[in-house]
Amino acid sequence: MRQLADNVTSISRHVERLQLLRTMERLADYLLDTVNDDQTSMALTLPCDKGLIATCLEMERKIFLELWLSCTALVSSQKGATLRSQTL
Repeated sequence: MRQLADNVTSISRHVERLQLLRTMERLADYLLDTVNDDQTSMALTLPCDKGLIATCLEMERKIFLELWLSCTALVSSQKGATLRSQTL
């Protein structure tokens, strides 16, 4: 029974990682499309606080912030642009 519980937990964690990867890919695609190739810096205005965005996406705030940082680093490496976020 213990082995079965461990297997279910392992599968659950794997599915969660796959879901986060897709979320990260979608966020990265959005950010890459947002920045023009000739921009070196850009302020991206968010409609509300990142914590509220995370809640709307049914994500923990900490996970959203980690994804946000990873994606903005990706944009920086791909486009050479620095993203700064601000809220309305």
